[in-house]
Amino acid sequence: MFISVSAFSQTINNIPLKELKAEYIRVSEDAIVMSRKINIYLDYGQPFKIKNLRVMDEDGSPMQFNSMIHVLNYMSTLGYKLVQGGDSTTSFLLRKMPVDEGMHVE
Repeated sequence: MFISVSAFSQTINNIPLKELKAEYIRVSEDAIVMSRKINIYLDYGQPFKIKNLRVMDEDGSPMQFNSMIHVLNYMSTLGYKLVQGGDSTTSFLLRKMPVDEGMHVE
């Protein structure tokens, strides 16, 4: 329950990430100086302004992640699946999967 509540409070352009109506998004890393954490930029086709690209947490600060794998795991909870990217990149293309194609654990 905590994950779904906290995920709902994460926003981009004041839109909760769970309500984002974009099938494809590009997630890019933004390293934080003097930190092991990262912020991310999320491009879903919105006008290009840095403030439009940042994912914000519930208190209005840029959301921080431990790594890009942390980002991929977080975005998968929102229904996104990796389409393109790899270990040597700091940018991933993700696709939102229809509800009926949800994650299956075997």
